[in-house]
Amino acid sequence: MTKPEKKFFIDKQEDLDSVVDKIIKAKVQKVIINVPRDSILGSSINNFAILKREAATAGKEIAVESVDDHILELAAISRIKAANPVFRKRERPVFDIVPRAGLKKREAAVVVPKIEEEVAPKEEVGPEKIAEKEERIEKIKIEKEGKPKKRPYKWLIVILILGVLGTGVWFLGFKVLPKADIKIELKKSTVNFEENIVTRKNVTGVETGEEGMVLPGELLIANRNLQMNFPAHGKEEIKIKARGKLTVYNSYSSEPQVLVEATRFESSGGKIFKLDKRTVIPGAKIQNGKIVPSKIDVAVTAAEPGADYNVAAGGGWRIPGFKGSPKYEGFYAEAAEAFSGGFVGERLVPTADDITQAKTKIEEALKDAAQSQMLVLLTPRFKLLDEAVSFKIIKEEVNSKVDDNGNFSIFGEAEMRNMVFEEDVLKNALIEKNKGAVEGNLRVLDFNLGYGDVKADLLKGEMSFTAKGSTTFAPLIVVEDFRNQILRMDEARLKGTLLSLQGVDKAKISFWPFWVHRVPQNPKRVNISLE
Repeated sequence: MTKPEKKFFIDKQEDLDSVVDKIIKAKVQKVIINVPRDSILGSSINNFAILKREAATAGKEIAVESVDDHILELAAISRIKAANPVFRKRERPVFDIVPRAGLKKREAAVVVPKIEEEVAPKEEVGPEKIAEKEERIEKIKIEKEGKPKKRPYKWLIVILILGVLGTGVWFLGFKVLPKADIKIELKKSTVNFEENIVTRKNVTGVETGEEGMVLPGELLIANRNLQMNFPAHGKEEIKIKARGKLTVYNSYSSEPQVLVEATRFESSGGKIFKLDKRTVIPGAKIQNGKIVPSKIDVAVTAAEPGADYNVAAGGGWRIPGFKGSPKYEGFYAEAAEAFSGGFVGERLVPTADDITQAKTKIEEALKDAAQSQMLVLLTPRFKLLDEAVSFKIIKEEVNSKVDDNGNFSIFGEAEMRNMVFEEDVLKNALIEKNKGAVEGNLRVLDFNLGYGDVKADLLKGEMSFTAKGSTTFAPLIVVEDFRNQILRMDEARLKGTLLSLQGVDKAKISFWPFWVHRVPQNPKRVNISLE
């Protein structure tokens, strides 16, 4: 019984994958492939070996028809039944052999018999093995024809070398060297915009209102304080009274004693000091019939300026106002520490210019210190506009007293505030809004943004400004996906595919070497640039 069969007529440019797919999907046991002359399947014997293998894997019997002797020869070598549909048989290949000197001319042509039984390669045949197979075929031919053992080996070697070189050139020219360069010029659409923007510290997302587009903002605050010393350049005649403390005792009575401001105290050396403010000396205690004196510390100032009043520590102090009464002995005082500060003479003092320059310098130092602290808070994601910065001095105290090194001091405290926002958030919001003016799947080719009319209220943490610029869109083409789509595509199909892409204005295709007219199979040999 005849097996059911089906015949496929393929095109010259139909590739191996397409033919294999037809064999596998055929609903018959036997498949006949009609291969036209100059088919791309004839570029490699390996194509027929793969056809043989895939048909066997699918449980199918395969045969080849062709009027191309080269196609029939490659099919026969790969153990595929092959025939010329015109003659209904495969024509035997004829090899020209150069005769040795002295042989008759008629012996030069050798008709090669059918050799399928002897040539049965089971492994896949690559271009590098073609020469080896041709040599084996030649030996089988010689044995069957019974020709003389002596052969023109030199010519055969030349033919083999030329065959190997030709195969190598073919492999390089069609498999290794081919390269495709595709330059695609896209249609571009530019959208100009001018938006009113408001940023507030308590907003969590992008909002749209009557005042414009509202963005989240952040108020950054830096506080710094410093004390700095500066040289004094002025001089003045001064008189300073010595100051110190006395411990006053009451051994007179259990009743408290009031001492008014400026009550005089006299040292054992006769120096008079006056009480700085009204004081009540507590009453003494009576224990076991004896008086236990009470005491209190008071501040006093010398009656006269001068170093003579820098009295050393010690006792023997009395209140002259009680002299002539029992209280004079009942109330007394002592100095735990020496008195100091008494001075009469010339000393350094800061001039008005010294103080002005000192204030300028400490303000600059405070500003630098606040800016350094602000740099820590200003991460790269924040955008700061120059008009959204404030700096002020909160406190400034001048100590005009000159130290032993001739310096006076200033204490200062300052605050810096910056209103910032995330520029990427603004950029994305503007792009999304502008996309509505252009149709299609887009990518951003260029984006320009400028700021104007900035107004900031840094106490409230709020700022407004105008965002003005443009966005240039281009159609979105995923280069890697497109590259994979066009692999092994011929020039005509490639042009059609490019023209079908959305947003393509112009395209330029370059193949190399000059005889290549198909996209290489290796994606690394396909360069695609978008402009």
